[in-house]
Amino acid sequence: MMKNLWRSIIAFPVFISGLTFTASVNGQEQLPPDLVFGTAAEGRAYWQLAKRFEKVVDSKGLTVDVQETQGSLENLERLDDPKDTMNIALTQADTFQNYIGKNPGMANKAKIIAPIGLECVFVVTRTNGGISDEKEWQSAVAPRVAVQASGSGPAKTHEFMAQLIPELADDVVVDMNISNAVNALYEEGENSVDLVFVVHRPKYMGPVVRAALEQPDRYRLLSIADPRLQAKLPTGSNVYEFLEIPLVRNVLGERKSVRTVCTRGLLITSPSKITTPNRHKLQTIIDLHWGEIYSDEFISN
Repeated sequence: MMKNLWRSIIAFPVFISGLTFTASVNGQEQLPPDLVFGTAAEGRAYWQLAKRFEKVVDSKGLTVDVQETQGSLENLERLDDPKDTMNIALTQADTFQNYIGKNPGMANKAKIIAPIGLECVFVVTRTNGGISDEKEWQSAVAPRVAVQASGSGPAKTHEFMAQLIPELADDVVVDMNISNAVNALYEEGENSVDLVFVVHRPKYMGPVVRAALEQPDRYRLLSIADPRLQAKLPTGSNVYEFLEIPLVRNVLGERKSVRTVCTRGLLITSPSKITTPNRHKLQTIIDLHWGEIYSDEFISN
C-alpha cells in the first residue's frame, strides 16, 4: 500500500510539469498573439488577405493569429464581445452599418483602419417568365430569393437592402448552396426560387454570373439602381456605390455589363483590445506597408 501511495505522490508533479510544458517552449512562456484576426472560411478572399497581412505584419514585429470564421457578422459580434480575444477583423461596410443600427455602442468600440476592395451585388433570374427588372422584383408577392447561408455577408447585404427598400422585406430568403442555385430557378414547389442573390468581387466569375453570361436564353442579370440604397458609414462615406460593372463577352459575342450596387470591405479593429504601443505599431504598418498587404492582384479579382 505504501508503495502505491509513493507512486501516486511521484506521479502528481509529473502531471503538473506536463501542464507547464504545454504552456511553454524550451522553458519560455508563450505569450498570446498581439492580434487575433477574424476572416472568413479558409481559402476565401478575406482569408487570403488575412494570411498576406499576417506575413507582412509578423515581419514588422507583431504576432498574428488568423482565425477562420463564418464571415462579417461573426467577426463583428466577436469584436463587440469584451471577453473575446478577437481584436481585428474584416467585414463588409453594409454589414457593419447594419450591425451598428442594432448595436449603437459598436460605433464607439470599432475603428475603421483601411478600406479594401469592392463587393458587388449580382441578382440573376430566369429569362423565360421570370422577374424582368428591379421594379417587378419590388412589387412581387413574397418572391423566393436564394441567398448564401444566413449570417454570411451576402445574407446581411440583402437584410440591409431590405431596410432601405421596404418592399424587399417581403422576400422569402432561401438558404441554399449557391453553386446549384440557378437550377432552382426552373424548379417547382419547395425547391424553387425566383431570384439568386450573390455578393462578390466585381471580376470574380462565379457560377451564378457565369450562368447568366453563358446561357442568356435561360438566365439574366437584373440591374439595381434604386436611389434609396443610400446610407452613410460613421465616417460619412457611402455604404453603397452605384456602378456599371463590365463583364466578359457572352457566348453570343456581346460585351455585357450590369448596373448594380457595390459595398466595400473594411479592415476594422477594437482599439480597447489592443495595447497602445501595438496600436501605434499597427497604424504605422498600415500607413507604410499597406501596398504589400493589399496588392493590385487582390483588388482586380
